[in-house]
Amino acid sequence: MAIPSYFLILATILFSNVSLSVRAWVLQDTIDVNTWQQLMRVDTHATNSEYVNYLSKDDALAQGLIKNQNGKLRLDVDSNTWVDSSIPTPANGGPGGRKSVRLQTNKQYNAGTLIIGDFDHIPVNKCGVWPSFWLVGPTWPIDGEIDIIEGVNEMPQNQITIHSKPGCAPAKGPEGETGARTGRNDCGENNGDIGCGVFNTSPAGWGAGFNQAGGGVYAMLWTNDTIKVWHWTAGTSPLNARSAQPRPEGWGPPVANWVGCQFQNFFGKMNLIVNTAFCGNWAAADAVWKTGSCASKGQCQDWVAWNPNEFKEAYWLINSIKVFSQ
Repeated sequence: MAIPSYFLILATILFSNVSLSVRAWVLQDTIDVNTWQQLMRVDTHATNSEYVNYLSKDDALAQGLIKNQNGKLRLDVDSNTWVDSSIPTPANGGPGGRKSVRLQTNKQYNAGTLIIGDFDHIPVNKCGVWPSFWLVGPTWPIDGEIDIIEGVNEMPQNQITIHSKPGCAPAKGPEGETGARTGRNDCGENNGDIGCGVFNTSPAGWGAGFNQAGGGVYAMLWTNDTIKVWHWTAGTSPLNARSAQPRPEGWGPPVANWVGCQFQNFFGKMNLIVNTAFCGNWAAADAVWKTGSCASKGQCQDWVAWNPNEFKEAYWLINSIKVFSQ
Protein backbone atom coordinates (compact mmCIF):
# COMPACT_ATOMS: atom_id res chain seq x y z
CA MET A 1 0.00 0.00 0.00
CA ALA A 2 1.41 3.40 -0.96
CA ILE A 3 2.09 5.95 1.80
CA PRO A 4 0.22 9.23 1.16
CA SER A 5 2.54 12.00 0.13
CA TYR A 6 1.41 14.28 2.96
CA PHE A 7 2.69 11.73 5.51
CA LEU A 8 6.09 11.78 3.81
CA ILE A 9 6.14 15.58 3.88
CA LEU A 10 5.17 15.62 7.58
CA ALA A 11 7.89 13.08 8.43
CA THR A 12 10.48 15.12 6.55
CA ILE A 13 9.53 18.26 8.47
CA LEU A 14 9.62 16.50 11.83
CA PHE A 15 13.01 14.88 11.26
CA SER A 16 14.40 18.14 9.89
CA ASN A 17 13.32 19.96 13.03
CA VAL A 18 14.98 17.32 15.23
CA SER A 19 18.26 17.59 13.34
CA LEU A 20 18.16 21.38 13.58
CA SER A 21 17.41 21.45 17.31
CA VAL A 22 20.35 19.16 18.20
CA ARG A 23 23.13 19.84 15.77
CA ALA A 24 25.96 17.31 15.78
CA TRP A 25 29.42 18.18 17.04
CA VAL A 26 32.13 17.25 14.53
CA LEU A 27 35.65 16.37 15.68
CA GLN A 28 38.19 18.76 14.17
CA ASP A 29 41.42 18.19 16.12
CA THR A 30 42.83 15.75 18.67
CA ILE A 31 45.87 17.12 20.46
CA ASP A 32 47.99 14.48 22.17
CA VAL A 33 51.56 13.24 22.42
CA ASN A 34 51.54 12.21 18.75
CA THR A 35 49.94 15.30 17.21
CA TRP A 36 50.88 18.33 19.29
CA GLN A 37 53.79 19.29 17.03
CA GLN A 38 51.46 19.52 14.04
CA LEU A 39 48.59 21.29 15.82
CA MET A 40 50.40 23.58 18.27
CA ARG A 41 53.39 25.86 18.43
CA VAL A 42 55.69 26.63 21.34
CA ASP A 43 55.28 30.28 22.28
CA THR A 44 58.08 32.04 24.15
CA HIS A 45 56.25 35.27 24.94
CA ALA A 46 55.21 36.19 28.48
CA THR A 47 52.21 38.51 28.43
CA ASN A 48 51.31 39.13 32.09
CA SER A 49 54.60 40.20 33.72
CA GLU A 50 55.27 36.63 34.78
CA TYR A 51 58.58 35.61 36.34
CA VAL A 52 59.11 32.97 33.67
CA ASN A 53 61.47 31.95 30.89
CA TYR A 54 59.36 30.18 28.27
CA LEU A 55 61.71 27.93 26.32
CA SER A 56 61.75 27.41 22.56
CA LYS A 57 60.56 24.08 21.20
CA ASP A 58 64.10 22.78 20.65
CA ASP A 59 65.29 23.85 24.10
CA ALA A 60 62.17 22.50 25.83
CA LEU A 61 62.56 19.11 24.16
CA ALA A 62 66.30 18.99 24.84
CA GLN A 63 65.83 19.88 28.52
CA GLY A 64 62.90 17.51 29.04
CA LEU A 65 60.26 20.13 29.69
CA ILE A 66 58.17 18.64 26.87
CA LYS A 67 58.24 14.87 26.67
CA ASN A 68 56.39 11.64 26.08
CA GLN A 69 55.56 10.01 29.41
CA ASN A 70 54.10 6.56 28.80
CA GLY A 71 52.19 7.73 25.75
CA LYS A 72 50.98 10.96 27.34
CA LEU A 73 52.11 14.53 26.75
CA ARG A 74 53.98 15.98 29.74
CA LEU A 75 54.58 19.74 30.00
CA ASP A 76 56.95 20.55 32.82
CA VAL A 77 58.82 23.37 34.52
CA ASP A 78 62.42 23.44 35.69
CA SER A 79 62.22 22.11 39.25
CA ASN A 80 65.95 21.48 39.69
CA THR A 81 67.77 24.78 39.17
CA TRP A 82 68.36 27.62 41.63
CA VAL A 83 67.83 30.90 39.77
CA ASP A 84 69.35 34.33 40.42
CA SER A 85 66.25 36.45 40.98
CA SER A 86 68.09 39.68 40.15
CA ILE A 87 68.54 38.68 36.50
CA PRO A 88 65.74 40.05 34.28
CA THR A 89 63.41 37.67 32.46
CA PRO A 90 63.46 37.44 28.63
CA ALA A 91 60.46 39.79 28.52
CA ASN A 92 62.74 42.40 30.14
CA GLY A 93 65.85 41.71 28.07
CA GLY A 94 67.56 39.06 30.19
CA PRO A 95 67.83 35.25 30.47
CA GLY A 96 66.30 34.99 33.95
CA GLY A 97 63.06 33.53 35.30
CA ARG A 98 62.09 29.94 36.02
CA LYS A 99 61.98 27.85 32.85
CA SER A 100 58.62 26.64 31.61
CA VAL A 101 56.67 26.01 28.39
CA ARG A 102 53.65 27.58 26.72
CA LEU A 103 51.83 25.71 23.94
CA GLN A 104 49.36 27.49 21.68
CA THR A 105 47.19 26.10 18.88
CA ASN A 106 47.94 27.06 15.31
CA LYS A 107 44.21 27.35 14.65
CA GLN A 108 41.91 30.03 15.92
CA TYR A 109 38.42 29.12 17.09
CA ASN A 110 35.06 30.90 17.07
CA ALA A 111 31.56 30.39 18.48
CA GLY A 112 30.38 26.87 17.74
CA THR A 113 33.31 25.20 19.52
CA LEU A 114 33.39 22.37 22.06
CA ILE A 115 36.70 21.54 23.77
CA ILE A 116 37.20 18.42 25.91
CA GLY A 117 40.48 18.21 27.83
CA ASP A 118 41.41 14.91 29.49
CA PHE A 119 44.25 15.24 32.02
CA ASP A 120 46.00 12.77 34.31
CA HIS A 121 47.72 15.58 36.22
CA ILE A 122 47.67 19.37 36.40
CA PRO A 123 50.07 21.71 38.24
CA VAL A 124 49.54 21.74 41.99
CA ASN A 125 48.37 24.83 43.87
CA LYS A 126 51.68 26.08 45.30
CA CYS A 127 52.88 29.57 46.14
CA GLY A 128 54.05 31.37 43.00
CA VAL A 129 52.47 28.98 40.47
CA TRP A 130 50.00 30.24 37.83
CA PRO A 131 48.85 27.43 35.49
CA SER A 132 46.22 27.94 32.78
CA PHE A 133 44.22 25.99 30.20
CA TRP A 134 42.54 28.81 28.31
CA LEU A 135 41.56 30.58 25.12
CA VAL A 136 42.37 34.15 24.14
CA GLY A 137 41.84 36.31 21.06
CA PRO A 138 44.48 38.37 19.26
CA THR A 139 43.41 41.72 20.76
CA TRP A 140 42.69 41.69 24.48
CA PRO A 141 40.06 42.25 25.78
CA ILE A 142 38.29 43.04 22.49
CA ASP A 143 38.39 39.42 21.27
CA GLY A 144 37.85 37.93 24.71
CA GLU A 145 39.34 35.29 26.97
CA ILE A 146 37.89 32.04 28.34
CA ASP A 147 39.76 30.46 31.28
CA ILE A 148 38.79 26.81 31.64
CA ILE A 149 41.39 25.83 34.25
CA GLU A 150 43.17 28.62 36.09
CA GLY A 151 44.29 29.65 39.55
CA VAL A 152 47.27 30.98 41.46
CA ASN A 153 49.27 30.20 44.57
CA GLU A 154 47.42 28.06 47.12
CA MET A 155 43.90 28.76 45.88
CA PRO A 156 41.72 25.78 46.85
CA GLN A 157 39.43 25.97 43.80
CA ASN A 158 39.63 26.30 40.03
CA GLN A 159 38.40 29.71 38.87
CA ILE A 160 36.60 29.48 35.53
CA THR A 161 36.42 33.00 34.08
CA ILE A 162 35.37 34.85 30.95
CA HIS A 163 36.85 38.27 30.15
CA SER A 164 35.53 40.60 27.45
CA LYS A 165 35.16 44.17 26.31
CA PRO A 166 32.36 46.08 28.12
CA GLY A 167 28.76 45.17 27.35
CA CYS A 168 28.62 41.42 28.03
CA ALA A 169 26.70 40.91 31.30
CA PRO A 170 25.51 37.30 31.16
CA ALA A 171 22.95 35.62 33.39
CA LYS A 172 22.89 32.05 34.68
CA GLY A 173 21.54 29.46 32.24
CA PRO A 174 18.18 27.77 32.94
CA GLU A 175 19.83 24.44 33.80
CA GLY A 176 21.63 26.15 36.68
CA GLU A 177 25.27 25.63 37.58
CA THR A 178 27.08 23.76 40.33
CA GLY A 179 29.80 26.37 40.88
CA ALA A 180 29.84 29.60 42.91
CA ARG A 181 29.92 32.95 41.13
CA THR A 182 32.63 35.54 41.66
CA GLY A 183 33.92 38.64 39.88
CA ARG A 184 31.83 41.17 37.95
CA ASN A 185 28.37 41.20 36.39
CA ASP A 186 29.75 42.84 33.24
CA CYS A 187 32.71 40.76 32.02
CA GLY A 188 34.29 43.90 30.53
CA GLU A 189 34.11 46.08 33.64
CA ASN A 190 37.47 47.59 34.65
CA ASN A 191 38.83 46.82 31.15
CA GLY A 192 37.99 43.14 31.56
CA ASP A 193 40.72 42.55 34.15
CA ILE A 194 38.48 40.75 36.66
CA GLY A 195 35.84 39.27 34.35
CA CYS A 196 32.89 37.03 35.18
CA GLY A 197 34.01 34.06 37.25
CA VAL A 198 32.71 30.83 38.69
CA PHE A 199 34.56 28.75 41.29
CA ASN A 200 34.47 24.99 40.86
CA THR A 201 33.79 24.18 44.50
CA SER A 202 34.68 20.50 44.13
CA PRO A 203 38.01 19.76 45.86
CA ALA A 204 38.75 17.37 42.98
CA GLY A 205 38.46 20.17 40.43
CA TRP A 206 41.82 21.79 40.98
CA GLY A 207 45.46 21.28 41.91
CA ALA A 208 46.42 18.53 44.34
CA GLY A 209 42.79 17.43 44.75
CA PHE A 210 42.44 16.93 41.00
CA ASN A 211 45.57 14.80 40.93
CA GLN A 212 44.63 12.78 44.01
CA ALA A 213 41.36 11.89 42.26
CA GLY A 214 43.37 10.36 39.42
CA GLY A 215 42.93 13.33 37.09
CA GLY A 216 39.81 14.30 35.25
CA VAL A 217 38.09 15.97 32.33
CA TYR A 218 37.09 19.57 31.66
CA ALA A 219 34.74 20.38 28.79
CA MET A 220 33.93 23.87 27.48
CA LEU A 221 31.04 24.59 25.11
CA TRP A 222 30.91 27.97 23.39
CA THR A 223 28.11 29.07 21.05
CA ASN A 224 26.57 32.45 20.30
CA ASP A 225 23.98 31.79 23.02
CA THR A 226 26.00 30.25 25.85
CA ILE A 227 29.37 29.41 27.37
CA LYS A 228 29.36 26.35 29.65
CA VAL A 229 32.08 24.41 31.45
CA TRP A 230 31.74 20.91 32.94
CA HIS A 231 34.14 18.93 35.11
CA TRP A 232 34.29 15.21 35.89
CA THR A 233 36.82 13.20 37.85
CA ALA A 234 38.68 10.43 36.03
CA GLY A 235 36.40 7.71 34.72
CA THR A 236 33.12 9.50 35.54
CA SER A 237 32.54 11.59 32.40
CA PRO A 238 29.57 10.62 30.19
CA LEU A 239 30.45 7.90 27.71
CA ASN A 240 29.63 10.11 24.74
CA ALA A 241 32.01 12.79 26.10
CA ARG A 242 34.79 10.26 25.53
CA SER A 243 33.65 9.48 22.00
CA ALA A 244 33.83 11.18 18.63
CA GLN A 245 30.13 12.09 18.96
CA PRO A 246 29.63 14.08 22.17
CA ARG A 247 26.10 15.06 23.22
CA PRO A 248 26.49 17.90 25.75
CA GLU A 249 22.73 18.54 25.86
CA GLY A 250 22.52 15.45 28.08
CA TRP A 251 25.40 16.15 30.43
CA GLY A 252 23.40 17.81 33.17
CA PRO A 253 24.11 21.11 34.96
CA PRO A 254 27.59 22.46 34.23
CA VAL A 255 29.94 24.03 36.75
CA ALA A 256 29.69 27.37 34.92
CA ASN A 257 26.72 28.34 32.79
CA TRP A 258 26.54 31.77 31.13
CA VAL A 259 23.69 32.94 28.84
CA GLY A 260 22.14 36.23 27.77
CA CYS A 261 25.05 37.69 25.83
CA GLN A 262 25.66 37.55 22.08
CA PHE A 263 28.92 35.75 22.73
CA GLN A 264 30.12 35.76 19.12
CA ASN A 265 30.26 39.57 19.37
CA PHE A 266 32.56 39.46 22.40
CA PHE A 267 34.67 36.33 21.86
CA GLY A 268 36.33 35.32 18.62
CA LYS A 269 39.47 34.25 16.72
CA MET A 270 40.73 32.54 19.86
CA ASN A 271 43.79 30.34 20.28
CA LEU A 272 43.81 27.54 22.85
CA ILE A 273 46.79 27.70 25.23
CA VAL A 274 48.29 25.44 27.91
CA ASN A 275 51.01 26.98 30.07
CA THR A 276 52.48 27.26 33.55
CA ALA A 277 53.63 30.71 34.64
CA PHE A 278 55.01 32.09 37.89
CA CYS A 279 54.17 35.25 39.86
CA GLY A 280 52.98 37.90 37.38
CA ASN A 281 50.03 40.29 37.47
CA TRP A 282 47.78 37.91 39.41
CA ALA A 283 49.85 35.57 41.59
CA ALA A 284 52.28 38.29 42.72
CA ALA A 285 49.77 41.14 43.01
CA ASP A 286 49.97 42.75 46.44
CA ALA A 287 46.26 42.16 47.06
CA VAL A 288 46.80 38.43 46.43
CA TRP A 289 50.35 37.58 47.53
CA LYS A 290 50.69 39.83 50.59
CA THR A 291 47.27 39.08 52.03
CA GLY A 292 47.10 35.35 51.31
CA SER A 293 48.71 32.19 52.59
CA CYS A 294 51.95 32.94 50.71
CA ALA A 295 52.71 36.24 52.48
CA SER A 296 55.30 34.59 54.74
CA LYS A 297 57.39 33.51 51.73
CA GLY A 298 58.85 36.97 51.08
CA GLN A 299 58.76 38.29 47.53
CA CYS A 300 57.14 36.01 44.96
CA GLN A 301 60.02 36.30 42.49
CA ASP A 302 62.62 35.39 45.13
CA TRP A 303 60.54 32.46 46.36
CA VAL A 304 60.15 31.01 42.88
CA ALA A 305 63.80 31.58 41.98
CA TRP A 306 65.31 30.09 45.12
CA ASN A 307 63.05 27.08 45.78
CA PRO A 308 63.04 24.79 42.74
CA ASN A 309 61.95 21.74 44.74
CA GLU A 310 58.62 23.43 45.42
CA PHE A 311 57.67 22.90 41.78
CA LYS A 312 58.20 19.17 41.31
CA GLU A 313 54.43 18.75 40.87
CA ALA A 314 53.91 21.80 38.65
CA TYR A 315 53.38 19.82 35.45
CA TRP A 316 50.60 18.90 33.02
CA LEU A 317 50.08 15.30 31.94
CA ILE A 318 47.70 15.33 29.00
CA ASN A 319 45.84 12.34 27.63
CA SER A 320 44.14 14.37 24.92
CA ILE A 321 42.51 17.67 24.09
CA LYS A 322 39.72 17.29 21.54
CA VAL A 323 38.23 20.20 19.64
CA PHE A 324 34.80 19.88 18.00
CA SER A 325 32.86 22.30 15.83
CA GLN A 326 29.18 22.64 15.06
